[in-house]
Parts: sequence; structure tokens; C-alpha cells
Amino acid sequence: MDTHDAEKLQSALVDAREKLAEYRRTHPNVSTADILAMVKTHRDEIRQRVSNFLSPDQLTKWTAEMAKAKEFLGQKLDA
Repeated sequence: MDTHDAEKLQSALVDAREKLAEYRRTHPNVSTADILAMVKTHRDEIRQRVSNFLSPDQLTKWTAEMAKAKEFLGQKLDA
């Protein structure tokens, strides 16, 4: 990933964090389980966006880390 792609990815992550924070502000009673359900429904879209920035090797590592997180969250929240 070159510097330009890294900057674009960083910008996308910041934008996603801001959108989540705004959603939490406008929906103060939203639960973590609700947020995880939303992420789950958008998983393919998220993966497509990430694949625009990562090399095949980086995407493989990202996929492995997401699988670990999903396993951990599944144990905690049955998500």
C-alpha cells in the first residue's frame, strides 16, 4: 500500500468512526448488539471498501483478524 492509499484508508476509517459516533448520538439507546448486527449486514460492503486499499497479502491478514474478532464477539454477544 502506498502513502496515498494509506491516507485514503485512514480517511475512510475516520469517516466510519464519525458516522458511528453520530449514529450513537442520534440513537442513544442503541445497544452494542444492534451495532454489531448492522455491521454484519454490511460486511460484504465493508470488505469491498477495504479491498480497494489493501494488497492481496494484507487483505488475507485483515480477513484472518476479522474472523478472530467475529469468533470473540460471537462468544460474548452471540453475534
